[in-house]
Amino acid sequence: MPAKEIFSSDGLLTISQYVAPETLFAFNLDCLVTPECVTNSDSQVTEPLRVILERLTMLGKVAVITNKSRNDALGILGFEPTLLLADSPEQPRGVLFAAAMKKEGVHRAVYFGENTVDNEVFALRGFDLLGIHVGEQLKTAATYYLNKHSALLGLLNSITGIMEVHGMAANDSDHE
Repeated sequence: MPAKEIFSSDGLLTISQYVAPETLFAFNLDCLVTPECVTNSDSQVTEPLRVILERLTMLGKVAVITNKSRNDALGILGFEPTLLLADSPEQPRGVLFAAAMKKEGVHRAVYFGENTVDNEVFALRGFDLLGIHVGEQLKTAATYYLNKHSALLGLLNSITGIMEVHGMAANDSDHE
């Protein structure tokens, strides 16, 4: 079944059901930097995106999956997420993500990815997982997609805003 646009009425209704502090919001690090910066060694998450991700981390759980070293990933992000996961050939992304969800006791997640490796996560079963592909791609195992990288900031602002307005926050001890 082809992925649907997340900003469709069906997509917005679906994602609204995931906006909660007990949801793990997870990202492939590469989808957080603009597409033209992915191959640049000095790439960083833009300031507006970093700020919204920090706010989301204060309200819930944020995980970032990467094949980069911890120090490189933190330098690109500019903040420390709840979980920073490094995938490898010995522990592929899907296996790593499933293990992290179990370890954290999380049963629900929204995963943002932008390449074919992310299909391993999008295709996971046994979890309440909403997969969102960032960017145009015809073949993805994600249920929904964002047409442009620039739309990610707007979607995350909406999610964070809803959580703030409704006073949703994860247990403060999770963020100390």
